[in-house]
Amino acid sequence: KRLKFYRYITSQAFNRRYWRPPHFTSPVDNAETIEGLKYHRLSDKTLADIVEASLGAAYISTGLEGGLHTAIQLQIPFDEIKTWDDFKPAFEKTRKSLPARAQISELRKLDLPELYKITGRKFEQPLLIVEALTHASLPNSTTPCYQRLEFLGDAILDFLVIRYLYAKYPDADPGIITDLKDSCVNNHILGIVCSEVGLYKHIIHYSGRLVRAIEQFVGEVEEVKERGEAVGEYWVDFNTPKVLSDVVESMLGATFVDAGFRLEPVENLFAKWFLPILDNHVTPELIRIHPLRKFLTDLQRFGCDGFMLRNHCTGETGPESQKCVIFLH
Repeated sequence: KRLKFYRYITSQAFNRRYWRPPHFTSPVDNAETIEGLKYHRLSDKTLADIVEASLGAAYISTGLEGGLHTAIQLQIPFDEIKTWDDFKPAFEKTRKSLPARAQISELRKLDLPELYKITGRKFEQPLLIVEALTHASLPNSTTPCYQRLEFLGDAILDFLVIRYLYAKYPDADPGIITDLKDSCVNNHILGIVCSEVGLYKHIIHYSGRLVRAIEQFVGEVEEVKERGEAVGEYWVDFNTPKVLSDVVESMLGATFVDAGFRLEPVENLFAKWFLPILDNHVTPELIRIHPLRKFLTDLQRFGCDGFMLRNHCTGETGPESQKCVIFLH
């Protein structure tokens, strides 16, 4: 609103019957018609969608630098950031350095050559790997746990998945893209990624319960594969330990930071870890859509918006204790 972006939004289909040249009036126009020519009603969500769409268009047209420039022009606060190269020095200012002896001690916790094979690159700052794989259960750790890098990696993964789907399915409607995105980014599939690349073997933690949960999950995955049932989203019914998805995201974040906030190394890691799984298991034909979600989508496709859902609990126990009642106009 501050930038008056709403002045450039096309909110109605063009209709020559109601079109008027600027400053032109007709004696047949009533007050309602005149008001409709001057004003249009836009929700806050529409305005927010326009901003997001503008950022997407800027990125597609001119890349990351152009997207950042557009964000700054739209007055999205980035403090002292003016170009993409400013991110690395800004990050270094906030990062605490460890004494050399402490660094050696931390690096001994990991099999770095094996992790370099898993990631496909040698890290310039290997302590980032230590941070990315350190669980909060580890006591008296001089390295912070993976939560900050996980937060960063989560955003990076969303971006890479959306870009992948946008390019792979150029004619898909937003509903299909949303369903595919939900299937590409969740705790279950990230657990599979962690299991496939062997990252779970290198998590630094102090929890026997975590060990048992991971072993059970990996065992279930192997059993499904041996039975030849690893088709589509075969992982959705597994009890996936959250730590597995967390370390996948934190390793994406660590790779991004280690590469000086360049996207190419993270793209390579995404292609190495994710694409074989996404291409073979996550397609419009294979994904599972919740029955209620599919039902509501079908209703809306038929132009029906006069429906209502009510959950009813019978007070009993068992699979028939709860019922869903649907009211249609």
